[in-house]
Amino acid sequence: MKKKSTNLTDIATAHDFCEIEAALNGSIDSHLAGQVHHLLYALREVEEFSDRLSDTQFRAVIHEAILACGFVDEVDAWQGVMEHLRSGACDEASCQYHIPLG
Repeated sequence: MKKKSTNLTDIATAHDFCEIEAALNGSIDSHLAGQVHHLLYALREVEEFSDRLSDTQFRAVIHEAILACGFVDEVDAWQGVMEHLRSGACDEASCQYHIPLG
Protein backbone atom coordinates (compact mmCIF):
# COMPACT_ATOMS: atom_id res chain seq x y z
CA MET A 1 0.00 0.00 0.00
CA LYS A 2 1.42 3.36 -1.00
CA LYS A 3 1.28 6.08 1.63
CA LYS A 4 -0.27 9.32 0.42
CA SER A 5 1.99 12.27 0.97
CA THR A 6 0.74 15.67 2.01
CA ASN A 7 2.35 18.58 0.33
CA LEU A 8 2.45 22.20 1.42
CA THR A 9 0.12 23.24 -1.43
CA ASP A 10 -2.66 21.05 -0.01
CA ILE A 11 -2.19 22.56 3.44
CA ALA A 12 -2.15 26.11 2.05
CA THR A 13 -5.29 25.42 0.03
CA ALA A 14 -7.07 24.04 3.11
CA HIS A 15 -5.98 27.09 5.12
CA ASP A 16 -7.22 29.44 2.39
CA PHE A 17 -10.53 27.58 2.31
CA CYS A 18 -10.92 28.00 6.07
CA GLU A 19 -10.24 31.73 5.80
CA ILE A 20 -12.75 32.10 2.95
CA GLU A 21 -15.35 30.12 4.88
CA ALA A 22 -14.83 32.29 7.97
CA ALA A 23 -15.20 35.46 5.88
CA LEU A 24 -18.37 34.14 4.26
CA ASN A 25 -19.86 33.13 7.61
CA GLY A 26 -19.08 36.60 8.94
CA SER A 27 -20.89 38.23 6.02
CA ILE A 28 -23.85 35.87 6.48
CA ASP A 29 -23.97 36.75 10.19
CA SER A 30 -23.69 40.43 9.29
CA HIS A 31 -26.48 40.10 6.73
CA LEU A 32 -28.73 38.33 9.24
CA ALA A 33 -27.95 40.98 11.86
CA GLY A 34 -28.98 43.67 9.38
CA GLN A 35 -32.23 41.88 8.61
CA VAL A 36 -33.02 41.42 12.30
CA HIS A 37 -32.21 45.04 13.18
CA HIS A 38 -34.41 46.34 10.38
CA LEU A 39 -37.24 44.06 11.45
CA LEU A 40 -36.96 45.03 15.12
CA TYR A 41 -36.97 48.70 14.16
CA ALA A 42 -40.02 48.19 11.92
CA LEU A 43 -41.86 46.30 14.66
CA ARG A 44 -41.11 49.11 17.12
CA GLU A 45 -42.57 51.60 14.64
CA VAL A 46 -45.67 49.44 14.10
CA GLU A 47 -46.16 49.19 17.84
CA GLU A 48 -46.69 52.96 18.02
CA PHE A 49 -49.85 52.84 15.90
CA SER A 50 -50.97 49.25 16.43
CA ASP A 51 -53.93 50.26 18.57
CA ARG A 52 -55.44 51.99 15.49
CA LEU A 53 -55.26 48.85 13.33
CA SER A 54 -57.69 45.98 13.10
CA ASP A 55 -56.27 42.51 13.71
CA THR A 56 -56.27 41.86 9.97
CA GLN A 57 -54.46 45.12 9.22
CA PHE A 58 -51.97 44.48 12.00
CA ARG A 59 -51.13 40.99 10.68
CA ALA A 60 -50.79 42.38 7.15
CA VAL A 61 -48.42 45.14 8.27
CA ILE A 62 -46.29 42.66 10.24
CA HIS A 63 -46.21 40.29 7.26
CA GLU A 64 -45.13 43.09 4.92
CA ALA A 65 -42.43 44.21 7.35
CA ILE A 66 -41.08 40.66 7.50
CA LEU A 67 -40.95 40.43 3.72
CA ALA A 68 -39.47 43.91 3.35
CA CYS A 69 -36.64 42.96 5.70
CA GLY A 70 -35.68 40.03 3.48
CA PHE A 71 -37.25 37.14 5.34
CA VAL A 72 -39.26 34.51 3.46
CA ASP A 73 -42.08 34.29 5.99
CA GLU A 74 -42.89 34.58 9.68
CA VAL A 75 -41.14 31.32 10.58
CA ASP A 76 -37.97 32.41 8.77
CA ALA A 77 -38.08 35.75 10.59
CA TRP A 78 -38.60 34.09 13.97
CA GLN A 79 -35.72 31.69 13.38
CA GLY A 80 -33.49 34.53 12.21
CA VAL A 81 -34.27 36.68 15.24
CA MET A 82 -33.68 33.76 17.62
CA GLU A 83 -30.40 32.83 15.92
CA HIS A 84 -29.21 36.41 16.11
CA LEU A 85 -30.19 36.83 19.75
CA ARG A 86 -28.57 33.52 20.68
CA SER A 87 -25.27 34.74 19.26
CA GLY A 88 -25.20 37.35 22.04
CA ALA A 89 -22.54 39.29 20.15
CA CYS A 90 -24.59 42.31 19.17
CA ASP A 91 -24.30 45.71 20.79
CA GLU A 92 -26.89 47.45 18.61
CA ALA A 93 -29.60 49.34 20.48
CA SER A 94 -32.27 47.23 18.78
CA CYS A 95 -30.78 44.18 20.48
CA GLN A 96 -30.50 45.67 23.93
CA TYR A 97 -33.07 43.27 25.33
CA HIS A 98 -31.27 39.98 24.87
CA ILE A 99 -33.33 37.07 26.03
CA PRO A 100 -31.30 34.55 28.04
CA LEU A 101 -31.70 31.38 26.04
CA GLY A 102 -30.48 28.13 27.54
